[in-house]
Amino acid sequence: MRPDRWFFRVVLGMTLWLALLVPAWAENPAPFAPSYKGKAKPGEGLPTLSEEELKSSESLRIWIKNLAGNLEGDSAASVDAKVKKTIFGYPLLRSYTTKDLRRQVEHERENGTLDCILTAECLDEVARRFNVTHTVQVAVSHQENGAWRIEMKLGRFGEEQERYFVEDVPDFADVPQALEQMLPDLIGKRSSLRKGEGVIRITSNPPGADVFVGGKLRGSTPLGVAGLHGTKIDIACRTNDHGVAKRERAFEEGEIAEEFFDFTTEYGRLMIDSFPAGASAWLDGVEKGVTPVVLEDVNSGAHALRLELAPFEPVEKQIDVKPRELTRFSHPFAPDTASLHVRCTNCDDGEGVEIWLDGRLVAEKIYLAKLDPGTYEVTLVRKGYASVTKTVQLKPGEDLLVEEEMEPGLSLRPGQHTETKPDWRPGVFTLLSGVMAVGFGVFLELEAQDSYDRADDLRAGNTELSADEAAEDARKEERMGLTTRIVGGTLMGLGSAAILTGVGLLIWKPDRTIAVDGVVTPKQAAIRATIRF
Repeated sequence: MRPDRWFFRVVLGMTLWLALLVPAWAENPAPFAPSYKGKAKPGEGLPTLSEEELKSSESLRIWIKNLAGNLEGDSAASVDAKVKKTIFGYPLLRSYTTKDLRRQVEHERENGTLDCILTAECLDEVARRFNVTHTVQVAVSHQENGAWRIEMKLGRFGEEQERYFVEDVPDFADVPQALEQMLPDLIGKRSSLRKGEGVIRITSNPPGADVFVGGKLRGSTPLGVAGLHGTKIDIACRTNDHGVAKRERAFEEGEIAEEFFDFTTEYGRLMIDSFPAGASAWLDGVEKGVTPVVLEDVNSGAHALRLELAPFEPVEKQIDVKPRELTRFSHPFAPDTASLHVRCTNCDDGEGVEIWLDGRLVAEKIYLAKLDPGTYEVTLVRKGYASVTKTVQLKPGEDLLVEEEMEPGLSLRPGQHTETKPDWRPGVFTLLSGVMAVGFGVFLELEAQDSYDRADDLRAGNTELSADEAAEDARKEERMGLTTRIVGGTLMGLGSAAILTGVGLLIWKPDRTIAVDGVVTPKQAAIRATIRF
């Protein structure tokens, strides 16, 4: 075989091998998981909680009893909190703590509807009235051999049947992780909370209050609600004796937050307003937002109110909130106005310029308006130019001119932020260019081989031409083949280098900066605030 054919096959084989090269990634080791060492003892006749039970918050109600064992102080408190947090991570399980039941005992004793004397008997009686179906008991004890023993029991309330797990761990630091593994095994199902979600546990004193989330009845306290981190929900609790109390709460990733409504205290509602709006409202030294604002669940009685709105002098008032009513308070600040004129100095008469005021698009090209005195955030946005943001202070009667020069850069509207993401486009373009170059080089190599074959035929006399003419044509074919081979080999070499470069760019992608919206629409927030088990 001709040497040039060997060269062609070696180059083609190396090109294909390099193009198919793929890196491998190592896997992370598996986390610690309790083995139970053969000590798991499910109670005879007590099955794992069924899917139907787990999905029904009305048919499955669990009483989480206080932590048992020989732990004391902060160690006992941390383990008890870990047990409750893990079980509260099942949003649709109706979970009662001993504290919840004690609140109901005190409430019914005050109303004379509970005849028991001993606390244990009263807790059992209240649990029966709440239709508790199961109990969970966890005990952690320090053994003589230095190990820590974890015991768990899941039993049917009022029956002797129970599921019993026991596990020894060498260090106290292993106890929280062991609890995270053992409690789902005890219940029979892992929590369905996904990454980025949290739980808000809604409780009340007394328990059993109706719970409304987003205006829809979800059940009664205690109740768990799941949602995405940062999503805010409106929560309302209602009892026949105390009316309705409302709150707003946001979910926190991986956290079990509690929203407690105490109906044993008299509450009222307070509406605070001002003219112009936007004043900071402080009640009893605590900032409550900007006017107009409605405060829910305000203790009835006298309160100190302070309103601050630059450039006006702060206002302090004493107000009296009436129980179970809406108390209104409004304060008029001085009505003086000011003028604001905003424009770009190097934007061709403002062509393509957007002017934003406090996050709202108010004009294009130029902006001139009468405004209430105060602080404003002005933003100029133009495609292909870096956005300019400036905070201005308007005083009563002032005529303020804001002129800004814009420089080339990334344009960001209010509410947007920059993110750096891997850019795969250079790698793909380089890789495809290399493949095309190699392919065209292979084509030229085949054409060169055809030229050499035709030259061989001419020299062999396989033609009707004379010997001199055949020799001349053979030399031309060889020159053509050599030229074509040089060009094809160069393309294959460059293409191979481009393929290697493209693979490298796909593995180690360069970064690019893009603008990302940071605002969640009300519709998106409503979709994310769904309740999951």
